[in-house]
Amino acid sequence: MAANGIDRKLWLDTFNSFGVATQTSRATQIWEAYKLDGTPAVAIDGKWMTAPSMAGSRAATLPVMDYLVVLARKERSAKK
Repeated sequence: MAANGIDRKLWLDTFNSFGVATQTSRATQIWEAYKLDGTPAVAIDGKWMTAPSMAGSRAATLPVMDYLVVLARKERSAKK
């Protein structure tokens, strides 16, 4: 990072900070909770997950995501 003009000490202090360690730990917990086996993957509303490997291709992933977002919005509206 220092070779790219970033203060070495500041970068190391930030990288090794409590906040970064906490966020990294949380990301690992989420990864394990969703049983992710690779990236990219997207979770929708904490209920559904999709990825190119699940949708069949990268091109099919966005329409699946759109469908799941619409479904999540319908479910939330029904609860009101």
